[in-house]
Formats: sequence, C-alpha cells, structure tokens
Amino acid sequence: MMRQRLLRDSKMIIAWSAEIDAILSIGRPLFPEHRNWALSRPEALSALAELRKRGIGVLGGDLLVFQSGRFEHTYDNWHCDPVEHERNDVFVNRSINAAIGYVEAYPEGESPPFFVIVPLRTPCA
Repeated sequence: MMRQRLLRDSKMIIAWSAEIDAILSIGRPLFPEHRNWALSRPEALSALAELRKRGIGVLGGDLLVFQSGRFEHTYDNWHCDPVEHERNDVFVNRSINAAIGYVEAYPEGESPPFFVIVPLRTPCA
C-alpha cells in the first residue's frame, strides 16, 4: 500500500516519499483517483534518470492516454521484480534499463502516451 499523508494546511499528499514525489511530480497529477502522476515520454525519461541517480528502482508502470479531457487506461504496462538476494544497485540499473526500454519503444498513437511509474520505496536487501 502506498504511503500517504495529508497535511491539512497545505493539502499536500505524499504518495511515495517526499524525495520520490519531487521527481515524479514533473508530470500531471492523477489525484484524487490515483496517488501518482502521468508523465509524458520526455518527463518519464527524465524522472527515470533521476531515480537512477538516487538509487531508486522501478517495479513497473502503466500507460495512459489523454482523451476527451481525461486520462484513460490503455491496460498496457511493464513490470520488473527484484530477484532474491539481488543487490539494490543491480536491481536499480536493471529496472531502470527495462523502464527506459519500454518508454522509448512504446509507439505513438492518435493520442500521445503518458507513463505512470511505480517506484520501489525500500531498497533491495
């Protein structure tokens, strides 16, 4: 379950962690339905580079398109699970490489794709 915190004064919702949210929030918020952001292809690639720098792996992500004034699920997605006894740095590189490959290869359609990234909040053992 995602970590969430509502601060009454600022109405700020922490979806993952302050560090991860600062990276992903370059996208468009999906609140209140989902505690995450939809990122354009360039935003997703930028966020993935920053997650790698900070040693944060990615479990996968979902694809959305913006149609009729709202985001719609395409039901396309990718995932990358940690392997038992895998070092965090190895998982970070493997998962980020998989995510970048997916984001770069995803075809353009009538509506441009938006990517919802699901980070790993706690490092691998």
